[in-house]
Amino acid sequence: LVVASQDYASASEVAEFGRIAPYQIVRLRSVMGAPLEALYRHSVLQRSIRRHAPDVLIASGSRSVMLAATRWGARRLPWVAVGHGTEFGVRRGWQAGCTRGAFRRADSVICVSEYTRKEMHAAGILPRREWVIPNGGDVTRFQVLPTSESAELRQELGLADARLIVTVGNVSLRKGQDIVVK
Repeated sequence: LVVASQDYASASEVAEFGRIAPYQIVRLRSVMGAPLEALYRHSVLQRSIRRHAPDVLIASGSRSVMLAATRWGARRLPWVAVGHGTEFGVRRGWQAGCTRGAFRRADSVICVSEYTRKEMHAAGILPRREWVIPNGGDVTRFQVLPTSESAELRQELGLADARLIVTVGNVSLRKGQDIVVK
């Protein structure tokens, strides 16, 4: 069972993904206002846990981790928090305190890189158990093209002799794409 928002995709993409997914998806709707959204997400999570009785809960991203932390005391369900890095950038105020408390409550924390783990520690979060599991890709689907195919594609795109750099991820100062372009 996956409980997630899919706001980033079109209705047809959501329907197609739901049709081929080998698991059930509970789609979180958009709710106006942070307090109402938190209450809505809490009720959906509570209902899903009660209905499906999972063995473990995995929460990815700051809002999901904070939400999972609220369920931690109500039912002793082991849970894992996944940190991507941006969660640990806020170092002061209520949001930083909530993030620290939520990640500390997790039974285990997975960081997507060594950099993320260092940021987590710098934010004052030292979990009971932690691992680094880098984001990855399916090597059977994503491979380097043969030189002939690559040359043909570059020709079609008008990039035959151009220098070409591809980056996958959100464009942000933290990721440094601007430095690569310069």
